[in-house]
Amino acid sequence: MEESTLQSKAIHPSAPSHSAKSTVKQEDAALRLYLDECCGVIAYTGKLLLECGGEVGRVEYLMEKIGKSFDKIDQVTPFAILTGIMVTVSSGSQFATKIVRIYGISNNLSRLREINALANDLSKHPQTPLTVAKRLEKIVETPKYKPWQTVLFASIGAGGFGFFFYETLPGIACVFLIGALVQLVGNWFDRYQINRFLKILCEAFIATIACKLAALWVAGTHFDKMLLSVLMLLVPGMTLTNSLRDTVSGNYVSGMSRLTEALLVGVSIAMGSAIALTLL
Repeated sequence: MEESTLQSKAIHPSAPSHSAKSTVKQEDAALRLYLDECCGVIAYTGKLLLECGGEVGRVEYLMEKIGKSFDKIDQVTPFAILTGIMVTVSSGSQFATKIVRIYGISNNLSRLREINALANDLSKHPQTPLTVAKRLEKIVETPKYKPWQTVLFASIGAGGFGFFFYETLPGIACVFLIGALVQLVGNWFDRYQINRFLKILCEAFIATIACKLAALWVAGTHFDKMLLSVLMLLVPGMTLTNSLRDTVSGNYVSGMSRLTEALLVGVSIAMGSAIALTLL
């Protein structure tokens, strides 16, 4: 009788206890929650980078770098284009995926620099996803340039181009003031979130009229040099640069998208100036 009982136990080993199964399920649930948290932080980082004007290759690199700094993460697979981001993180057999939509892109080199420094710091001193999220929020809350500062910088930039184009001192003074006027118009459009191309068209229109009036009323000034100096503020230099970098690195979709955007900005500038010259 005892021998038959032993044989029965050998053939039918006891199943795992209910508590062991419950522990495994809790661990799997905790890991999935952790992966979701990591995935959200990585996707949010990519969103901030793209919205600040970062090129796609750099965005994907920093996303992967930050993701691999987290504990338990085996693989990070980011994919970014100008209108959206998708990232997948995995740990063993568990994985999580996050998709984020991008609605607008601007230029914020200061924020790009701070996020890049954060990624470099995390590669040396890893932190939890919650801590990284708080650091990202702190970067986002960093105040941008005040409106009067942007007006001042635009004036200095326009005046510098006037000096570069060998404009006379009266012309440079006019360019300084017109640059401030154009930036004030741009700030007003940004406040109400009006279409970017319409904003640039209006800025070019106002710049052309102001330069024409300055050339008529102020002696010793040159209309063409003043107009070129002011319109240089509207040229999408960073967009063109990122377009070339994305294309060279193999991100053809983003590269062509940025190139199309730059061409549309150029068309907006030309249309604004042409309408003003036609009216004058």
